[in-house]
Amino acid sequence: MINKHSIKLFGRYYFCDMFLYSDKLTERMNKAGQDGKPFLFGIDFEMEESFFLANPMEQQEILFNFRGRGNASCSPHKVAPYHFESFPEAYT
Repeated sequence: MINKHSIKLFGRYYFCDMFLYSDKLTERMNKAGQDGKPFLFGIDFEMEESFFLANPMEQQEILFNFRGRGNASCSPHKVAPYHFESFPEAYT
């Protein structure tokens, strides 16, 4: 069943119960903080929905690496800067 709690990864849909409204996120963050447990969270731009992952280092569904710390090694993609011979024209 595809709904707002489904996530599409690599062409397949997965049911995901980690998406929360912002008020529930605060509750989970406070509880994890009080218990001294690690977590990872994110909030959408409108601050209406969010996700929360308890023990993010122990899961492999969402991979992350922040300055060498995370559950993923370096990105398999090599990123090279693109150099313009001339800059694109501005839209008017």
